[in-house]
Amino acid sequence: MDRGHAARAEHRHPVLRLRPRHRHRPPQRHHRRPQRYLRRHRRHPDYRRPHVHRLPLRPPPRRQVRHRHRIGDDGGQLDRDAGHRRCCGSELLPLRRGRDGAGRLRRPGHRDLRAAARHLGPQAPGRAGHRRRRRGHPDVHRRPAVRGRSLRPHHPTPPDAGRRPVVTPTAPIVGIAADDVTGATDSVVQFSRSGWASRLLLGNLLPRSVDPGSALALNSDARAMDAATARSATAGAVADLLTAGANRLYLKIDSTMRGSVPAQVAGALDAWQERHPGCFAVVCPAYPAMGRTLEDGLLRVHGGSVEDSPAGRDPVTPVPTSDFSLLLPGTTTISLNGSPEQDAQALRETAGDGGVVVVNAASDSDLRTLAAALVVAGETAIPAGSAGLAAAMASAWADAATALTAPEPAPAAQGQRIVVVVSSLHDVARAQTDHLRAHLDPSDLRILQPVDSLLDQPNRLAQWAAGELEVPESLPRVVVILSPEAVRGSVTLSGTAIARSLASVVQQTLARASVGALVLVGGDGARAVLEATRAQALRITGAIQEGIPVGVVEGGTAAGKIVVTKAGGFGPVSALLDTVTELTRTLTLTQSTEASS
Repeated sequence: MDRGHAARAEHRHPVLRLRPRHRHRPPQRHHRRPQRYLRRHRRHPDYRRPHVHRLPLRPPPRRQVRHRHRIGDDGGQLDRDAGHRRCCGSELLPLRRGRDGAGRLRRPGHRDLRAAARHLGPQAPGRAGHRRRRRGHPDVHRRPAVRGRSLRPHHPTPPDAGRRPVVTPTAPIVGIAADDVTGATDSVVQFSRSGWASRLLLGNLLPRSVDPGSALALNSDARAMDAATARSATAGAVADLLTAGANRLYLKIDSTMRGSVPAQVAGALDAWQERHPGCFAVVCPAYPAMGRTLEDGLLRVHGGSVEDSPAGRDPVTPVPTSDFSLLLPGTTTISLNGSPEQDAQALRETAGDGGVVVVNAASDSDLRTLAAALVVAGETAIPAGSAGLAAAMASAWADAATALTAPEPAPAAQGQRIVVVVSSLHDVARAQTDHLRAHLDPSDLRILQPVDSLLDQPNRLAQWAAGELEVPESLPRVVVILSPEAVRGSVTLSGTAIARSLASVVQQTLARASVGALVLVGGDGARAVLEATRAQALRITGAIQEGIPVGVVEGGTAAGKIVVTKAGGFGPVSALLDTVTELTRTLTLTQSTEASS
């Protein structure tokens, strides 16, 4: 007996101790062919190179496991040969201990693999598995891996693996091309109420990606432009919406047909037919909730002719007649009273390819009927209307879709001061301003109204504003910035120039005083103020009342501030006072909540 056998004959452990006539190695009961050396074996030429382990376990210390290069010599030992140590192993060897508390290492069997799978959890991603599973055999019945390879837990394949996912319809992306800022917000707020993620895009940057169920509004400023310029501006806005991913288009026009409406419709058709050949426009400016109706081809405001309303006396874009055949020449006016499929066919046949059709509407029910027909007509139909038809389309498109996002909450605004900017020269806007001045406490109100001679002199206007804002702490909670009265009869200054002058005063107010909310009355003034603050978008969160949306500025020097936009000719005489009262309550509640937290 050599020295090794002598040492093992005196081994302290009864199982490992050699006995008389004990052979050095048990007989090999199963013939096994020699195995090739793997990369992690010492005899492999790439043994020293770094490699990734197949389990999320650190490799065991080499002293605990016999040298792996002897796997070919001692690989025939079986699990039931308890009297001998293993000469090879894997990373799972430390997971199983011997019987009777013995500290020896054993090669894990098939049941140990399942236990290790429950212990270790999912395998590391990106690693290849064992041999390909035979078809019809679940993973849990796979035979153990060949000796010398690292053993990994096996996980059953889900029963639906490999099948194609079920494609469900998603909500479209709606692009809104508006003729001014207030009209854009009036329309996009209707989509916000129906669950759409609504934003008014400002500046020259378009979003990189837009999720389905979004409504994007873009202002073209085409209302006061001449026909050629308005057509080009509207076509450019529609092209930008197509680039942003819009697959539905809504053309926002004035509810009283002020401005260059025929050119706007033509521009929208020019840009949209490049993506959707054969498209046509459906015009319905009715807004029954605000008293605007279209009956028998006549546009009415609160039951009277539009030329007798303040829209007929608008200093910039007056409306001379209520006859729609003269407001939109070459069109046919129809009424819808059938099923959505029949009405959609009637719209297409009346308009033709690249044509325009006008639809009567005297109630919200008529608008919903028209919206249902437009949904059936599909992407080739371009609805053109005011915020009334926008509300019906938002609900109809949402009902036809399955994936809409919840409206995003408005963040808390800093400061309690409210700045009201009235750039509109409309009689309704002036009456609402006078009502606000009469019902607010004089100690809570400050009127900033520059004289008309300062509007075309930026330096003198800036000096005047600096003098008015010399002590910002003395400003009350409501500051109203008005255009001068003398401008109403002036023909030398345009509405855009007046709005830019007032925007410079607003910019100085924001820089000097703490402001929590802005109320912008008039489309030109709203655009000028948002451009002066370098705002990137206006996220619409709701509406204070019909026709008065509220949102939050994104980007620029006014980021996070609440902004309310209102058209100059919209709303009752108390609309401005109600807006200021609601904003005061909101800002006070926000400040008290922050103080308590």
